[in-house]
Amino acid sequence: MEYIRSYKDLNIDFRNNPITKDIYAVKNESAITQSLKNLVQTRFGERLMQPTIGSGVYDMLFEPLDIFSGLELQTKIKTVINNYEKRIEVLDVEVAIVEDGDTVVVNVRYRIIGEPTIISNQFILERPSS
Repeated sequence: MEYIRSYKDLNIDFRNNPITKDIYAVKNESAITQSLKNLVQTRFGERLMQPTIGSGVYDMLFEPLDIFSGLELQTKIKTVINNYEKRIEVLDVEVAIVEDGDTVVVNVRYRIIGEPTIISNQFILERPSS
């Protein structure tokens, strides 16, 4: 019998089950996807009692975005994921700046520790509108 790891996190939307009134959980790949996006978008000092958790990515979205800032974003994303998401092994992080200059497409390729499947997860970061 093969042992398969299972991961479960609280849903960040805090939606609850209408019958049990419990908060929905996200599981396995969905839990990791939620965690990746959350880590990348967290600013230093934003988490109570955990001031060192953050990526600095949010603050960079207010600067002019070019190939050099894209490389810096890539480094920051890899660093925060490697430091705080111990359930995965990061294989690659790609950052593409969309022509409008206000949007960044991030693609993270990773493998869940102990599993052979490579997963690719893509999400979009946008400058907050004023």
